[in-house]
Amino acid sequence: MTDGSKLAQLKMLREQKFGSAVVKGADTSLREAAPPVPGTPRTGRPLDSKRHLTLKATEPWKKEGMSRRTWFRRQKNAKPARTSPDQDA
Repeated sequence: MTDGSKLAQLKMLREQKFGSAVVKGADTSLREAAPPVPGTPRTGRPLDSKRHLTLKATEPWKKEGMSRRTWFRRQKNAKPARTSPDQDA
């Protein structure tokens, strides 16, 4: 058995066992991106037309006289954490 046929046989066995020949550490360009879920907010950079509305552009921490890091930390601590939807009652 040649090395090429051994490799092909291993790929076939891996595909049968795991359902795909793509494995961890393989080239990720072979994988397809998951389709977007309707109703989920888009993330990433804002459009140029909306950039003036971003927190970085409005800089609310300067208006309150504190550093950017302190402002974000206080915003995080000010929001109560919800662990389950049953807490509304």
